[in-house]
Amino acid sequence: MAAIRGAVAPSSWSELSDNRAMPDEIDFDAEGLLAGLDPPAREARLRLLAELYAEGVPVEELRTAIEQDRLALLAVELVWAGGLDYTLEEVAAAAGVSAGLVMRSRRALGLAFADDGSRQFGAADIDTARRLGELIAAGLSEPGVLEVGRVIGMAMSQIAAASRGLAGEALVRPGDSEFEVSQRLALATETLTPVMGPILVHAFQLHVREQLKRDAISRNRLEHGPSSAANFRPTARKPAFGQRLSTPNRRSACT
Repeated sequence: MAAIRGAVAPSSWSELSDNRAMPDEIDFDAEGLLAGLDPPAREARLRLLAELYAEGVPVEELRTAIEQDRLALLAVELVWAGGLDYTLEEVAAAAGVSAGLVMRSRRALGLAFADDGSRQFGAADIDTARRLGELIAAGLSEPGVLEVGRVIGMAMSQIAAASRGLAGEALVRPGDSEFEVSQRLALATETLTPVMGPILVHAFQLHVREQLKRDAISRNRLEHGPSSAANFRPTARKPAFGQRLSTPNRRSACT
């Protein structure tokens, strides 16, 4: 499968492959994975099954995906997996932070994971954990960092849902076979995902810039710190999301 060549299967798949040798060839028909299909659909599924199996997806995972009508999506999972080679403890050690911080940050993002020592983390998780450690070492509080993580998790969940809906609308066409949909979705994921990163960073920077225009730091805050009740004063109503400011110097105090 061109779009996923070189991708590493999710940990549960690769562990199954490591622990139990997978035969070079398998009779998918005898396994019941081609039942009820007309000849064109059968040929397309057979091709998809063969390529997914060659990438390391076990037969039982293929069977479950067929039962759940998600066979065409497994190729997208392969693209996203990107090499899940590390355990929780290995991520923490490589990043120089505690395993507890890695767990808490993962949960703050709204992501579930099994704390069972399995390899379900990638190189990007190490990089993220290292950056979290740097933020806390720079003086930011861990509760505050995790709270920002919760907000990021909620926002990214909504962005992911909107992106999936857009992709489904644009890339799944009437008359498609499972193989065609799988190829198209995997290729789109591989090519379009890098485009989204700079867009998200730019949007973040624009919002921070707009909010800074409405912020102020008072002398009370400088003298007493953020914990003092004297630091806060009533401010003008914050503009609605996307609303143009009527006056350039309207500010909400961060005092």
